[in-house]
Amino acid sequence: MYKNIDLKTGNSEIQYNFENNIFAEGSIVFNQKLYVLTYKENKIFVFNPESLNLENTYYYKNEGWGLTTDNEYLIASDGSSKLYFMDKDLNITKEIIVTNNGKAINNINELEYINGYIWANIWQTNNIIIIDKQTGNVIKTIDFTGLYNNFNDTRNVLNGIAYNEENESIYITGKCWDTLFEFELK
Repeated sequence: MYKNIDLKTGNSEIQYNFENNIFAEGSIVFNQKLYVLTYKENKIFVFNPESLNLENTYYYKNEGWGLTTDNEYLIASDGSSKLYFMDKDLNITKEIIVTNNGKAINNINELEYINGYIWANIWQTNNIIIIDKQTGNVIKTIDFTGLYNNFNDTRNVLNGIAYNEENESIYITGKCWDTLFEFELK
């Protein structure tokens, strides 16, 4: 299910219900289209972002763990240390390996593009890393340990990053979390 949520009320403004066998993992508006990446189904769906009318479906060779854009390319993660840069027709034009002090970082998950850098959470950790999109080098690690402590379910992991360009707000949440946190990086 894809939902557009009103942040003030928490109510869904518009939603699209996928078939039960589809796990929608990442989404981003790029070139005035909404791209939705699937986890294991090897598909990327393209919607009209206003109506959520399905306009196209593309084959994607990798697992889908995260999706963002730098407004030139779609950038996807697949749970490995690689990030894939794709054009609007989903042709992979470049790959980079994410490294920290020369060591590849695996489990790159949710992605968000903020002020020229790719932000990513590392699956099953409390860490978000900030990545140089040219080199793949991690330039900063932010530890969110203690941010959310309601871990009644093993799925309650950090897994959401969003950025509002208009007011420069950064939002953090997780799977099964009932809270969305807003913060600013100093």
